[in-house]
Amino acid sequence: QHSESHKKNTKMIAERMQALAATTETKLFGTPHMLHERFKVHLDQELPQFSKKYTKAYAVTDQTAPHSPCIAYITDAYHYYREDVLKVMSSVTHPHMIEFLDAGKVYLPEVKANRFVMVYRQPKGVQLRAWLNQGNAYKMGEALRLVVIPIISLLQKLQTMNLHHGAICAENITITEAGIVLGDCMAEPEGMSQPTIYEPLEHLLAHPDARGVGGLSSDVFALAILWLDVCNALGGRKQLRREQLIELYLAKGSYQTLVNESSISDSALDFFRAILIERARERWGIESLVHFASGKRFNTVSPGVPRDSSRPHSFAGADHYSLAALAHNYHKHWDTALDDIRERPILKWLESLNVKANVREHMEILQARIGYNQLKGMQADEMIARAIITLDIQGPVRLRNLSVHLDHLGHLFNCVMQSGDTQNYYVLRDLMASQLATVWQEGDGNSYRSLGWQPSIINLMLNNKALGFGAERIIYELNPRSVCLSKEYLPYYATNAKAMLLILDALYTTHKDHSLADKHLIAFIAARTNIKKEVRLTEMSHMPQLADNQELHAMVILARAQEKLKIASLPGLCCWAATKIVPMIEEFKSQEIRSALSRDLATVLPSGKLSYLVGIVQNKDYIQKDYAGFLRASHMYRKNIIKMKRLKDKKNVWKRAQSNGLTTAF
Repeated sequence: QHSESHKKNTKMIAERMQALAATTETKLFGTPHMLHERFKVHLDQELPQFSKKYTKAYAVTDQTAPHSPCIAYITDAYHYYREDVLKVMSSVTHPHMIEFLDAGKVYLPEVKANRFVMVYRQPKGVQLRAWLNQGNAYKMGEALRLVVIPIISLLQKLQTMNLHHGAICAENITITEAGIVLGDCMAEPEGMSQPTIYEPLEHLLAHPDARGVGGLSSDVFALAILWLDVCNALGGRKQLRREQLIELYLAKGSYQTLVNESSISDSALDFFRAILIERARERWGIESLVHFASGKRFNTVSPGVPRDSSRPHSFAGADHYSLAALAHNYHKHWDTALDDIRERPILKWLESLNVKANVREHMEILQARIGYNQLKGMQADEMIARAIITLDIQGPVRLRNLSVHLDHLGHLFNCVMQSGDTQNYYVLRDLMASQLATVWQEGDGNSYRSLGWQPSIINLMLNNKALGFGAERIIYELNPRSVCLSKEYLPYYATNAKAMLLILDALYTTHKDHSLADKHLIAFIAARTNIKKEVRLTEMSHMPQLADNQELHAMVILARAQEKLKIASLPGLCCWAATKIVPMIEEFKSQEIRSALSRDLATVLPSGKLSYLVGIVQNKDYIQKDYAGFLRASHMYRKNIIKMKRLKDKKNVWKRAQSNGLTTAF
């Protein structure tokens, strides 16, 4: 009877799933190539002069103004665009800033995916770098009037909204009849396409994919380089490699490296002396820039060679007069740095420096912690990294073979995960497991920069291998604006948990055979709904095949997310979940309970609430009743086995026959 009932219920479930599937048709893709039915993107017309390191530019037709060409930047999901800047920058208008028109998801049939696209009005003119490559150049005064002052006015406007540009270079400027136009700064992480020569020391020291979030100080440094560049005053120094520039800046300073005073006017020298310096906080602010643009003269002093001491500290065969130079050399000679850090001479040298006393105090504390213990592995690496942070708080956090500005750690971790770079993956894991982020945050000089992520939360996620946690979860914690990066669901470009759940709801008919226990999918939803507790089905401990079932764990997290987001009904996703639950019901031993479970599933399925479906399998009464019945059956089975053995025993048969015969005879 129960068997027939179970079959009928299972058939009813299938019929209801079929009926519900018809109600879940949602349009996941818009009109091909069209943004908001106005801008048509032409993927067959790339604009290489506008393309960037991680973002390609393509021609666009504005349906409302077909004769006015536009540019579309198609962003890369792994290299996130500057969403926070986009929210504000969309309202910025300035004669020397490229005109922003629109942004949003566009369906590109060539790649069968939605992509986020930014559309700008294309400036009519020639790219500044192309013009310079033709042998052209400005005179110093001409460059000030046509290039520098317009950009200062733009920076002034951005500062009123607490923004900076982050992409000032000749490659990103167009010369038009009305003057120069500075290009996009939002389509990829800040500074990713900056030429090496345009980067100040604090960014050069870091990995290019973790160069850090800059600010006005980075913009004005790039502006100074731009002025020299457009006047052909850099010469062969434009070809210097990253490591060569670092060594020159540490030894001579950026001003002494880049500026030839004999060919530059006194007023222009004021500008370069105040900006081409290594301490970012000491570079001119917007007020000084505006005064300079209005013609005010300053009596700036030529920056000398970077020195914190009149006497050197010797390490690795070189003399060091500055803290930053010593920190850099510690990083280059990692294996011998610890021996120098624990010795007395470094403290004596720090006593002679014209720096804050806390540098020496921190080094003393560090020496006390190190002592003469034979530190190895990550313990030794962390002590060296702490010493480098103490010496050069403005620079990146440095570990063996890797330098990272922590506010760009998320982008670098994305790149490492995408490329499968296992060596740097484990280095970054060690960094996140250490206290270095906290040390960097507490260090003097970094109050103006935030991490953008919480070290305590990352530590909780780091070694948790449960579904919804681990390396995938860390990606979304480090990158709060990242879309879901699951290869299966990336084409749909889900920007938040609600969008992702609705996409899953719409995908039931085509994806019902796919697993819901996708690591990226569940980590994304758990991160975006702030689910911090892993799934532990302790009530199902007697049924390990269900307690450890990853599909069930995934459904529990999806159900929690639906409740948190207050989504009334997800009929398609519930049908998808039901296809996973039906086989789970078969794990119950009792035919009666299987029949009851299938009946309950058929009843709650139309509700569209995942928690109801998951609750059926997690029903304690059914679980305990099934387990108790199983124990009784097992006990009865063992008892019957013993009885059968006794009945089959030939000696026992003969004895019973004898006994029965004697009883009959007498």
